[in-house]
Amino acid sequence: MPFLNKNYYAKIKRTKPYKNYDPDLPQHVYRMLIIGPSNSGTTNILLNLIKYSENYDKIYLFAKKLDEPLYQRLINHFRDNESEYHERILEIASSNISDVPPADAIDETFQNLIIFVILYLLYLIKSILKEK
Repeated sequence: MPFLNKNYYAKIKRTKPYKNYDPDLPQHVYRMLIIGPSNSGTTNILLNLIKYSENYDKIYLFAKKLDEPLYQRLINHFRDNESEYHERILEIASSNISDVPPADAIDETFQNLIIFVILYLLYLIKSILKEK
């Protein structure tokens, strides 16, 4: 018997609309991990997901090395086009742990994308453990 992936979310009345203009991407709120070694294309996949979907109102980017060319391209794209969007979409791009907002400070009325690059995430966890 073939596996059928039935969308049970279609049967739930949503209190907050989720906009997604591409039927090939998840049609509900989701969490995603993109995992791979350095230079395996994970950042490239992420940038394509952001550019192709255009579903996010606010983007938060946390990475240890934001000076890498692909991150700079993403940052410059949003900063250069803020006047076209009439608002700030790239809310935070930072390497500083203290810039990570608490979960309750993120406005849930927006469709948010929060990106933690894995090396940064490991650095963040180590820092938190050292504080205890």
